[in-house]
Amino acid sequence: ALQDDCHVQVVEIQEKSADLAAGALQEVLAAQPAVLIGLIAHLTDSPLQEDIVRSTRRLLQLGQDILNGRGDHADQARHLP
Repeated sequence: ALQDDCHVQVVEIQEKSADLAAGALQEVLAAQPAVLIGLIAHLTDSPLQEDIVRSTRRLLQLGQDILNGRGDHADQARHLP
C-alpha cells in the first residue's frame, strides 16, 4: 500500500489567499518584539526585565562582533545565561 502511486492534487489559488497572507504577515511583523522578548526570556529561563535586558545587550554585542568579523565572540557566547 505504501508503494502505490499517489495522485497529484492541484491546489487552486484564489485571490482571497493573497489578502489572507498579507494580513497574516502583518500580524507576524507586529508581534516580532513580543516574540523576541519571549524567546530571550525562555532561553535565559527568567521573566525578569533586568535579566532580559542584560541578555539582550550581550546578544546584541555578540551579533555585532560576528557581523564585524571579530574573533573574540566565542568567549562571549560561553557567558550567556
